[in-house]
Amino acid sequence: LILVLNVAAAAGAFGGGHLQDRIGHKLTLGLTLLGWIATCVIAALAATKGQFWVAATIAGLSMGSCQSVGRAMVGLFAPRAQLAEFFGLWSFATRLASIVGPLAYGLITWGTGGNQRVAIPATLTGALPQRQPPPHAQPRRGRLGHATVAVAAPGSDATRKPRDHSSHARGKGL
Repeated sequence: LILVLNVAAAAGAFGGGHLQDRIGHKLTLGLTLLGWIATCVIAALAATKGQFWVAATIAGLSMGSCQSVGRAMVGLFAPRAQLAEFFGLWSFATRLASIVGPLAYGLITWGTGGNQRVAIPATLTGALPQRQPPPHAQPRRGRLGHATVAVAAPGSDATRKPRDHSSHARGKGL
C-alpha cells in the first residue's frame, strides 16, 4: 500500500505540474482538493480491499499534485524579497499538518471506540472550503506590486485607500 501511494504521488507530482501549466494553479489545486474529497468518500464507503486500494491510489495522486502545485503557488504569490521566509513558513505548515492530521485522526478513532469509518469523513472538515475573510481583510496591491494584507475594523483609517504619491515622486507636486 505504501509503495502504491508513493508511486501514485510521484505520478501526481509530474501530472499536476503539467496540468497547472495548461489550466492554471488555482484550478489544478481545486481538482486536487476534489481528489482528496473523493479519497475520503471512497475510503469511508469501501467494502472491499480493492476499493480501498483505489482510494489509496487517488490519495497518492492528490498528495503529489497538491505538493507540487502548492509549492508553485507559494513561489508565485510570495514577494520576491521574502521568498525564503514564505517557503520556510510553507515548510513549517506542512510539517505541522503531518503531525496534527494523523493525531486528530487517531483521537477521533480512539474517541469513537476504534471506528475508522467515522474518522475518515471527519477529515473532510479540513478539506471543505473555509469562510472567506471579511472585505476589510482582503489582499490589496502595495506600492511594490506585491500583495499586502490590511486587517482593520471597517471604516477605520487603515481600510481607506492610501493616497497616490506617484505624481509627487515624479516632481509634479500633489
